[in-house]
Amino acid sequence: YRTSVFSSYRANTAPDSLRMKMLDQMRKLNFDVQLLTTIGLQEKCIDISLAVDMLHYATVPGAYDIAVLLSGDKDFMPAMLRTREKGKRVALCSLKNSCNKHLILHESRTLDFDVIWLDDFSDMLFEKDLSKENYGKGSPISEDILVELVAGLVEKNGSSVTARKLGRMLQKLKAGKSNILMIIKEHFGSLRRFLMDYSDTFICSLLRQEKDDGVDFMVALKDEQLIMAQMAKLGESDENTLKYDELDKDLNEVEPLPDDLTILKVDELKELLKERSL
Repeated sequence: YRTSVFSSYRANTAPDSLRMKMLDQMRKLNFDVQLLTTIGLQEKCIDISLAVDMLHYATVPGAYDIAVLLSGDKDFMPAMLRTREKGKRVALCSLKNSCNKHLILHESRTLDFDVIWLDDFSDMLFEKDLSKENYGKGSPISEDILVELVAGLVEKNGSSVTARKLGRMLQKLKAGKSNILMIIKEHFGSLRRFLMDYSDTFICSLLRQEKDDGVDFMVALKDEQLIMAQMAKLGESDENTLKYDELDKDLNEVEPLPDDLTILKVDELKELLKERSL
């Protein structure tokens, strides 16, 4: 079988970043890695590249019998339909909380097999050392302080906040040469994994999917009184105490939307709307 990976990276991405290390590992596993370099908010064209290859090899005799697509994006529906029309079979691998429902509807006629949910194989796919049991190796901030910082942000927003907004707030908080969001991703893999590892403090609930560009979830404090008591122990003089007023001011200093939105590309408009939680 042949495995093709279609991805992109920003021109200023550090060679030793987690993303580049992941792509290097894929090459070592003999994956066909096809990369595009982007600058700013320009169109990535990854979806088009994947769809073109999928359809091209569907017309090459003996190239493949089954196309297994790892995605949750409904933009691939036309390519999946045309591939089946060429006599090839199509399978889908995806995550339950990020797969567009139209991809898996029977009437969509996009699949020949039941969906392979990656969630069901998480124990086999994810590294075990990305967890709170192994936190602290090389981190500029202690485990207790990290949890309290995140809990403090949630509390500041009325004890609940969307994960996207929480991520932007954490990105504003510097720690050494990095920021809190990057520290969480480096040691836990993702913000969601961190929150789930500390389920005694945080509750995550999936928001209803209204858009096709991703899934967001709500983060809340599990025991507000306990969290507030723990935060009080840090004291006002602690060097890691959050300057909430400055943070709020920084987050609110967002440039207004242009009067004429038609001058923006789709990706540029999406980015501006996400910054404003719209």
